Formats: sequence, C-alpha cells, structure tokens
Amino acid sequence: MFRAVGNRCAVNLRKLNLPIPIELAKNILQSRGFELIQIDLIETAGSCIGKAKYKLGATQYQAPHIFDCSSFTKWVYAQSGIELKRRTIQQFEQGLPIPIQKIRAGDLIFKTGQRHNWYRHNPNKNVGHVGIATGKNTVIHAANHGRGVTESPISEFTIHNEYRGICRIITNPGDTETYITPPHREIECSDDFFWVIVQSLPKT
Repeated sequence: MFRAVGNRCAVNLRKLNLPIPIELAKNILQSRGFELIQIDLIETAGSCIGKAKYKLGATQYQAPHIFDCSSFTKWVYAQSGIELKRRTIQQFEQGLPIPIQKIRAGDLIFKTGQRHNWYRHNPNKNVGHVGIATGKNTVIHAANHGRGVTESPISEFTIHNEYRGICRIITNPGDTETYITPPHREIECSDDFFWVIVQSLPKT
C-alpha cells in the first residue's frame, strides 16, 4: 500500500482485488476526475543532476533546488505519489530488502554517511546515505556540498565496510500507476481507490 503525497497517489489496481476488470476500474476513475500521469523515477531524479545543491537538513519546501540525500529520495518518490519517510534509516526499513544481484532501476541503495549515521538497535548496521539506482550500474544521489545532486558509479556505494543494503519500494512497476486526485476527493492511500471504484458500481 502506498501513502499519497498531496494530490498524487500511486496504486497497483491489480492488488486491490477489485470485483470488476482493471480497464473498467480505470474508466470509472477517469469519469470521477482522476487523472493518470506518467512519471519516470530515473528521469525525475536525473533532472536534478548538476542543478540542485546539497544542504544537510534540507526540507521539502526547498525542493527541487536544495536537498540532502534522504530529502532527495523522498522528493523523487513524491512525484510518483509515494510517501517515503524522512530519514535514511526510516527509508531503509520502509522497503523490501533486495540482494544486490537483483537490483533494478528505482531501488534505494544505502551506505554509511560521511557525517551522520542512524541505527535502530545495532550500531554496526547504521546507515547514513541513500541514493536511487538507475539500473545501469550507477546511482543518482544528493552527494555533498561540493557535488550536489550527481550520478555516481554504484561501486561508490558498495565498498565493503560502507555498503548497507538495497530496498525496493515499488515491487510491481509495470502495474503501478500514478493518479492526480480531483480537488473534491480525499485520497490518503492506495487502498482508498478500492472504495472510490466500488462505490461507483451499480447498486444491486
């Protein structure tokens, strides 16, 4: 389940177990004022390369001009209607753990940080930096003050003593879509789409 960001929310309609065909569900959403938009996470992240600056503790109000590493990943996913938590350790815990051999575009990759590291219980499993894998052996991330948002070789993240892991937020990218919700509808999470659709069906 995805939590919405503003008036955007991602949803995998197939996972809602709807009582009607998917195409009919999409037609209902469109007739109710929901707008399907196309968002490419890697293109969105790449649009900030060489343009956005780095500032530790950057807020979402400063996006897309100023980021730190986790505010950058949070903002990129927000464009797809997916709410990520704020800190690297929270984002690390939010997704599905993935072995590095199966990494794909859009996955979050984590390592230790240069200045701040977070851990829940075990200091040996601390994380302090996060980026977005491109699927081409590179990572887009808000690196530091000198580099800003940049694209780096994945090897920069996989140094033995620094690498912390990969997590996947979108498990079925081919079936996951982003909708802009109409002003009169309040969508907090992807599960809300089920009720919008079902309530629009003829009463029996």
